[in-house]
Amino acid sequence: MHNITSSFTTASSASEILELIKNITAEALIFLDVDDTIITPKSVTFRKPPYNQMLDRIKANKGNYDNFEEIVSNWRLQRKVILIDEEWGQVLNTLKKH
Repeated sequence: MHNITSSFTTASSASEILELIKNITAEALIFLDVDDTIITPKSVTFRKPPYNQMLDRIKANKGNYDNFEEIVSNWRLQRKVILIDEEWGQVLNTLKKH
């Protein structure tokens, strides 16, 4: 059994993450929220109400859709996304090296 000291650190930007990962160990676990943190839809339409909440409404009412998973999957495959912050590319490349 390993004696593991755990801590949970949060960050709200790519630059904060870059600073934090400078000293991580190989055993560190990193959880990242992807949608609207790292990526966002390229289309401005899907970044503003009411369209930015469309998928959330479908999820909340998934019982009304026989093909709920297909709708969500197709929507995600078809939408184009952009990085919210260009530094996220550097964060992801740095994490790949660890």
